[in-house]
Amino acid sequence: MKKVLDLNAERQSNIQQATTWSFYFEGERYFEGTRALATAGGVEKPFLNAYRIFAHLGERRLDAVSDAAFTPDNTVALAHGMPEEIDVLASRSGDGPEGRVAVVVWRHVDDQFHDDETPADVTVEITGLAAGSYVLEHYRIDAGHSNAHTVWKSLGSPQDPTPSELEKIKARQGLEQCEPTREVTPVERSLRLTVALALPAVSLLILEPRR
Repeated sequence: MKKVLDLNAERQSNIQQATTWSFYFEGERYFEGTRALATAGGVEKPFLNAYRIFAHLGERRLDAVSDAAFTPDNTVALAHGMPEEIDVLASRSGDGPEGRVAVVVWRHVDDQFHDDETPADVTVEITGLAAGSYVLEHYRIDAGHSNAHTVWKSLGSPQDPTPSELEKIKARQGLEQCEPTREVTPVERSLRLTVALALPAVSLLILEPRR
């Protein structure tokens, strides 16, 4: 989605909305590999949480750059699938520096079978903040957060889960916090945070000014 926004700006296109081409089939197996946001039993797939993250973004995009991002102009590398990257998308709600800031940072590779449990420590520096303190909320999608699929696998991938197993799976299907909500204070209008990202993983950082 971030690449679509970048190309939209560079090529002066007129993309207004983005949708998902998704299906739901009655009688399918749990976590079947289809283009679906939910699976059997009404269980939400982790992919749906990505859209929940998008819903937290504000109406105004902020400049945000990463020194570990892949650029769509690198067509030679793109021919083999997008290599591993760490990238960022940021927004602000409201006018002026007192608005709510939402930052999405992720570690991704197109090869769906490639993962890395060793986290990469990512430094996120946010500048231009208003004076005073903020309430920080940190949400995460990875193998251990916001992921009904990994819970289902840990239970033995049952195709006929018991009511108790289904309850455990559904308990982890929504967007979950990675750490407790806490208060942070910018120094000279800047804030530096460290986010540890396994592969794949995405974090949503929300900074709400304390009134």
